[in-house]
Amino acid sequence: DVKINPPKEFDGNRDDTLEFLTDCENFINTLGTAKFDTDTKKIAWTLSYLKGGSAGPWKISFIEGHPTGYGTWTEFKNKFKEVFGTIDHEAKNRFALMNLRQGNTSADDHVVKFRTLIARSGINDNVSQTTLFQASLNDALRAKIYSHDPLPTTIEEWYNKASTLDHQWQFANSMKGGNSFRSSRPTRDTKVRAVNLNFAERQKYIKEGRCFRCDKIGHR
Repeated sequence: DVKINPPKEFDGNRDDTLEFLTDCENFINTLGTAKFDTDTKKIAWTLSYLKGGSAGPWKISFIEGHPTGYGTWTEFKNKFKEVFGTIDHEAKNRFALMNLRQGNTSADDHVVKFRTLIARSGINDNVSQTTLFQASLNDALRAKIYSHDPLPTTIEEWYNKASTLDHQWQFANSMKGGNSFRSSRPTRDTKVRAVNLNFAERQKYIKEGRCFRCDKIGHR
């Protein structure tokens, strides 16, 4: 049998609301009517994972306020989102999206991060999603995508194109030890390094046959 992990306990932290409800839905849908044959059972089971923080007191208030029945599962989820998932939370994720940059991460990891934030941002139109994604990519990768015809049009096409080109770039550069589309870290200028070597360092480099500029052995 397939084993599905139950959700983690929820304390009311709004950053965890979406994940908690998703885990609850997944668990309930997997076991189905064998265990959750009524909405009351679904709600009661979900309530059992609300502990501490602001979630604990809300659970008590909810139970006391529904002495004759908990209502439907859909009504409960909507109420739960109303209490623990606010517009401010969506605004927080939109702000994070506007400031998200790929940096040194791979395109695959960047896409996962972007997907997570976009799902929690309330931004659903394709134009806004693709615009934000393009802005978040490193300059070199974005330019490479724009050099291909036709350009991606949907957000999924942008995800796929970014990952594909990043994989190709990584593979090609692994053959020659180059950089990827990821932001390169600042490197110390080789001329400056050669000039700044003191006498003892120069003697050590000469003895080892090490290059003054790149630190590698075998040439100077």
